[in-house]
Amino acid sequence: MPTVDVECTECATVIATEEENLGTEIKCPKCKTLFVAEKAGAYDLVDPSPRRTSSRTEPRPSEDDIEFEPPPESEAERKLRERMEKWAGE
Repeated sequence: MPTVDVECTECATVIATEEENLGTEIKCPKCKTLFVAEKAGAYDLVDPSPRRTSSRTEPRPSEDDIEFEPPPESEAERKLRERMEKWAGE
């Protein structure tokens, strides 16, 4: 029967076992932990954090190139600004 390598979930010892044991509980000979046998490295098959690729061909505009218009001033903000200007002597 073909053998496969499984990795203990507790101590990471690689154990050779028969393929028919995959999906069943086996005992690690080193740390004696019971775990479900899965192929060693099975969790490394999928990249948990895929990298974003940019389809952008033009460089991003700098902050100086972006036109920014502040939101309209509320009445409370206007009153506060006027008091601060008066206090500052403007």
